[in-house]
Amino acid sequence: MNEYNKRREFLKSTGKVAGFGIFAAAFSSVINSCEQDELPPKPPSGLSFQVDLNTHPELLAIGGFKVLTIDKLNGGDPVIIKHNPDDTFMVIDGLCRHQNCNLEMPSDPNGNMVCMCHHAVFSLVDGKVLDNKGFSTAADLTHYKTEYNSSNKILTITSWLFLIHIFMEYRNENL
Repeated sequence: MNEYNKRREFLKSTGKVAGFGIFAAAFSSVINSCEQDELPPKPPSGLSFQVDLNTHPELLAIGGFKVLTIDKLNGGDPVIIKHNPDDTFMVIDGLCRHQNCNLEMPSDPNGNMVCMCHHAVFSLVDGKVLDNKGFSTAADLTHYKTEYNSSNKILTITSWLFLIHIFMEYRNENL
């Protein structure tokens, strides 16, 4: 084998090894990124937010729902507001917390929402995970406390989850 062919074989072999190394590193990063979860933002303690439903007429009808971003509620991430059949309101987190992906909304108020990144399925009725598509960390959507004043059509959303978090930590420390 002449010097030219030896060099050519060496370069081909080196290229294959380098290519495989780059592929392995990239593939590992992709797999690991899918396994990392985003923690939901800690809701501010005891804050209330008011939404004038006169400016959101689709929420006045029973079964109506809408995705809104309300400054400082849910860390500035969107929430889903739904007018329930019993004339109460449900406010839930508007993102799948597996990796903070948007949810595709259904056309039916009793339908399901789908994570646009990994296709996990959530119920629009109660925010529960129906199918996590194999991601053990897909969690039910966070709920917020609501009060509705029908005379002025103001929905008050209270971030009370922080208080539950403090209670759970206290309870776990004192068991």
